[in-house]
Amino acid sequence: MKYEIINGINHLLIKISGDTIKNEALFVKRQLFPYLKKMGTMVIIDLSGLERFESAIILGVLNGIKKEVNLNSGELKLCSLDPKIKFYFKENRLDWIFEVYDDLDTARASQQEKSL
Repeated sequence: MKYEIINGINHLLIKISGDTIKNEALFVKRQLFPYLKKMGTMVIIDLSGLERFESAIILGVLNGIKKEVNLNSGELKLCSLDPKIKFYFKENRLDWIFEVYDDLDTARASQQEKSL
């Protein structure tokens, strides 16, 4: 998978694209975790570019990111899930573990609502 990291004003945006590959979780740990060290960071993961979904691999990646974000008192939000992935999340009750939003604007707005 490819990762594009964008530092926003109040959040860190990670755009994931491409196909999942084996050992992706190890790659993520080395490449992304340095960005997740800041205390209290809201991280938004945009999955709109994800082409092929292998549940075990993407869940390993997302769980690793979620653990790191939680250790640093941050928040993790997912957005722009393909309908198949969204169905998988609902069917397996992963939408209870991860905050899932329809699009990037909605995910960003959820943080602003909490601030008010």
